[in-house]
Amino acid sequence: MSQVGELEKIDERITHLKEEVQSLRELVATEDRQQYTLIERNPEVCGGEPILAGTRTPVRGIIQQIHQGTTPSKLLDKMPRLNMEPVRAA
Repeated sequence: MSQVGELEKIDERITHLKEEVQSLRELVATEDRQQYTLIERNPEVCGGEPILAGTRTPVRGIIQQIHQGTTPSKLLDKMPRLNMEPVRAA
């Protein structure tokens, strides 16, 4: 293969990689927006600190328990009304 052919092949690969990167950026942005819908602040609940949406469960409490070694699945056993999505968002 000539050098020109090799350069064209490399250029095509770079273009493809740029498209993949853009696609991943869009996916991450969507996931970030979804996370923020799972966490909210309400001045009338827990003094306005971040909570898991639709609950009175402070994000701080979830993080503290995980730092103390509680696994997410054990958290869900303790708090059966929650599911994994908001726990991951916290």
